[in-house]
Amino acid sequence: MVRNTLVFISGVAASATITSIVNAQDVSMTFSVVWDKPAINPGETNTGAVYAEIAPGIGSVVPWNTPPGKGQPGVIKRFATSIFDLLNLSNGQAGTLQWTVPVMLNIANIQGTPDGNGGVAGINVGNVGAIILPFPGLDDNPIKILDIAWTHDLTVPASEVTYSVKPASAKVFLDIGNGFPTLVGHNAKQTFVVPGTFQIPTASSASVVAMTLLLAFRRRR
Repeated sequence: MVRNTLVFISGVAASATITSIVNAQDVSMTFSVVWDKPAINPGETNTGAVYAEIAPGIGSVVPWNTPPGKGQPGVIKRFATSIFDLLNLSNGQAGTLQWTVPVMLNIANIQGTPDGNGGVAGINVGNVGAIILPFPGLDDNPIKILDIAWTHDLTVPASEVTYSVKPASAKVFLDIGNGFPTLVGHNAKQTFVVPGTFQIPTASSASVVAMTLLLAFRRRR
């Protein structure tokens, strides 16, 4: 990962360059639900995670416009905080969802509560930006902001399961210091969401897949 350092240089040309960089970029954040397995058998558990990706990337220069910011340039340092819901879009109620905020982002200590529809409402994740905590992955981009696991209930049929994110807020930390780290919160101007889906083959479809693989194996022999 390439890290860019903001250097203040006197002169009209340098100021014009910094201004053009700043004016060209706003911060956006993409939330993605990623499952470890594309398919599970009936009754099994699938694990996964929710990720947040900052654009432009870590080290980019953007204008600090969140109050009391006055548009001065700041360097994106890392993910800061987000409040969001984890939504069941299809068949989430056919099983049991478990979720955990990673310890490095558990400063807010709000894990959220079941929303009554197979999802979770009011998750609040965040870290202390002014203190360098000894947690691996704190500066990752994308960064994992939630661990999830879903276990199928055999008594409830389901062919696929889909979860998505509904963000209420998304912030990054900017370094606006002149040689000294002065970190401030900065709102993402836009948020994007990538839902995550996995399949639960029925017994009949699983048998068809197994027979197809067996026939293909025999032909090769």
